[in-house]
Amino acid sequence: MTYPLRIDAFAYNDLQTGFEAVASQFNGIPALLSREDAATELLAKYRSLDIVVVNDWGPLERGEYIIGTVAFTEILMAQDAIVSKMNKTERSALLSEAVKKSTEKCQLAEAYGSSGQIYTTWIVARVLQHENYAPFVQKVEESDALQRFIANGSLTSVDLLDVLDEIISMAQEFGR
Repeated sequence: MTYPLRIDAFAYNDLQTGFEAVASQFNGIPALLSREDAATELLAKYRSLDIVVVNDWGPLERGEYIIGTVAFTEILMAQDAIVSKMNKTERSALLSEAVKKSTEKCQLAEAYGSSGQIYTTWIVARVLQHENYAPFVQKVEESDALQRFIANGSLTSVDLLDVLDEIISMAQEFGR
């Protein structure tokens, strides 16, 4: 979580490629992903992240926390190697936590922007897919943009915010 070059993941065309590039250069990531308790420990770490704390910080420490800590943790949480290790209760907890963090990020849009929503929503999309949630699966089948987003964390659509909002709404419906 403190690997100094973890931010290199954001230098690629999409999140999955960036993550895989960093993982290929730093053996700590494959070691983490292979641990039996990786999903449980990362979920605990994710739950402990405070989204609103950045309100009191200057731009430099705010940026380091938002990208280096929150966004990178969310990219880790979205990995299939993590989601597939979770039981139904853990996936439900992850979904709930991601929706909560999405709401908090919306309230701090000046700090997190739309890119901050992408990382959170990528988790949600991959969990909904793993859960085989029928309304979501149907939407994905109809949308090349959603298929690409789930595969690599990239949305190039002009309707970026609408797509992100729709995924979060589906997660809220799933949770009811």
